[in-house]
Amino acid sequence: MEALIGVSAVILFVLMISYTAAAVALNGGKHIPMTVSPELLGIKYEPVSFNSADGIALKGWFVPASAASAKTIIFCHGWGANKGEVFKNTSFLHKEGFNLFYFDFRCCGESSGKMLSVGALEARDLDAAVSFVKARRPDDNLAIYGVSMGSMVAFAGLTRHPELRAAVLECPFWSHDDALARYAWAKFSIPYYPFMPLVFFFVRQRLGFDPEDVTSPARLASKLKAVPILAVCGENDLIAVPALGRALVKNLPRAGEVWVVPGAAHAKCAEAAGQAYQDKLAGFFSEHVS
Repeated sequence: MEALIGVSAVILFVLMISYTAAAVALNGGKHIPMTVSPELLGIKYEPVSFNSADGIALKGWFVPASAASAKTIIFCHGWGANKGEVFKNTSFLHKEGFNLFYFDFRCCGESSGKMLSVGALEARDLDAAVSFVKARRPDDNLAIYGVSMGSMVAFAGLTRHPELRAAVLECPFWSHDDALARYAWAKFSIPYYPFMPLVFFFVRQRLGFDPEDVTSPARLASKLKAVPILAVCGENDLIAVPALGRALVKNLPRAGEVWVVPGAAHAKCAEAAGQAYQDKLAGFFSEHVS
């Protein structure tokens, strides 16, 4: 009897931890506050609003290039982050001849919504962002940048929006489930077994579909056309390890490039590389978005 009670207690513990981890994955955990904006840095911008296909109100910034330009880059932030976190590291590109379009995914920053999904629901938000930019600037040449979770959303977006001519993917993941597992271990020390298969199950039950089909580069790479891609990886990234960036680029239909930034942790490549980061991104976009 005591043995049965012990086994039942272990099973209940595993179920509770797995359910809680799935819930955290779908609400973004502790969200990063927005502390940076174009206004604070004295950069001209236009606040914008638009809706995702399922009615979620999204907020964004349009930052015009320092001189008139028909080149626009769309930016995708990471899990639980916001547009300000991306803006602070990439705003220099408006001086390089690019219009910059930043937006908050659902349930992040200034956008509404009660649930995010590590990429699957955010794909709808990117679709809305691309449509918004195209309606406002139909003649622009478009490119995309994504970091961490945003890199998966950006990669998936390339398969749906051939007008996106180039992509920078920083700290990229190879699959949705692998990203969840790596976050769980790095942030909460949750091992893969026995927890993560149950986490995947609970996430799929809440979403009502398989997020791997929507956002995983591993499943979508075969649908991608030849697009120039730069994968930026942190040498000391313990979540999206550089091997994931190399795997992604290896499976592209067109030769891509992997840049491993010495000493960089997760989503900290700009801080670690300094001016080299700015030169690399500006050079890549200038070469491929004409």
